[in-house]
Amino acid sequence: MTALVERLLVDLDERDFFVFLFGQPTKPPPLRTHMLTMTSPRTLPILRRASSNNNSNNSAAATKRAFGARSSSRAAAAATTASPRFRSGLSLVAVVAAAAAATVSFFTVSTSQEDPAPAPPASGNADAFPPSPDPALFAQVPAQAATMSLLPFFSSTPASPPVAPRPADSSVADSPVDRARQILQHGFPGPKSDKLYNLAYAGAYDRRTRNAHWVAERLTRDSLKRPDENPPDRQKSHFRENMDVPEDFRTKSFDYVASGYDRGHLVPAADVAESQQAVDETFLMTNISPQLPQFNRGIWFSFEKFIRNLVFSFDEVFVVTGPLYLPKQEENGKYYVKYEVIGRDKTIAVPTHFFKIALGIKDGKSYLSGFVLPNEGTDRHVSVETFLTPVAAVERASGIDFFPNVDRRKAESICKVANCSASLAFRAIVKDVLELE
Repeated sequence: MTALVERLLVDLDERDFFVFLFGQPTKPPPLRTHMLTMTSPRTLPILRRASSNNNSNNSAAATKRAFGARSSSRAAAAATTASPRFRSGLSLVAVVAAAAAATVSFFTVSTSQEDPAPAPPASGNADAFPPSPDPALFAQVPAQAATMSLLPFFSSTPASPPVAPRPADSSVADSPVDRARQILQHGFPGPKSDKLYNLAYAGAYDRRTRNAHWVAERLTRDSLKRPDENPPDRQKSHFRENMDVPEDFRTKSFDYVASGYDRGHLVPAADVAESQQAVDETFLMTNISPQLPQFNRGIWFSFEKFIRNLVFSFDEVFVVTGPLYLPKQEENGKYYVKYEVIGRDKTIAVPTHFFKIALGIKDGKSYLSGFVLPNEGTDRHVSVETFLTPVAAVERASGIDFFPNVDRRKAESICKVANCSASLAFRAIVKDVLELE
């Protein structure tokens, strides 16, 4: 130890001094160590006393306090015979040594009370931990202000363990949307509706029931006029599968063979007159639902005529049509949703009911009504108003929001303009049945 003190007396380089205290550093001690050393409450009194007594005896005493009596005996002797410049250097050594001793003592106590700060992440991300402050910043701060700013480090109450910042490449999301992106990064499972975009109608196809969710059309007096040249001929149209739907979810025409059900149109071919292509698109199986023959060829066929004739009461008519699967009360008083399935793979659901929501526009005013018809035959004539149903009730049953841009508080019933007391024929004439299929 004496030899080391003598080495300090000969070479007063500050870097070597820190090498002596802490071992060979891989880089200069961080600036924070200097600030803690020079501003510690335990260090300040020692610094004041050491700086006020610049003689060899006090220097030797300071060295003794820093390194112990045995280590300071030869240092004191050397200080007595040294030149004034050398004694001044010795004083500096004593000051720094005393400060180092106080700092080491402080960190010994502090380490026993606090958890060590976490090491920087191994990834070497420079953004994870803040860089060391620029020494020039501390050069402009008065010593008292610097001391006050660091007082929390010397509080008698142990500080809370530091919280390591999350690495920049963390996969933990900050919002539900980000979390959903992580969870669904391999795809959204569904359910999916296939969009039906055609010349005369649009819609959405339900893969689960192999029926359309809904189909929508716009009717006007002009749209129902047949062109003089090359008028469409429905006899040239044939039922066919929709190739835009994935093969596993398609309905084919032969799925209805020997099923006991008609291939009933949702958008009737009679509503389309503009071209052969437009008529052909009404025969796509995505526009078809299983209907009982007596219903398809009777009440439903007659009701389609009623809707079509609304163009003579309104400037334009918008119609949304689709299937429903409604509950029915059984003998035990409970309600059940039951429906038959047909097809080669028994995947085509047979709806219990069908709806039509009609929106008529006349002189800029809206008229809105809903109709629900059971998928069953009847042996008598029934009036249209028998099937009137609140639009909100159809929405609850179907899960579809009809005409959301229409202000329903101002919309009146279709029956305010059209004659809803008209009778629907329970049986179509032979000519109409031939046109239907």
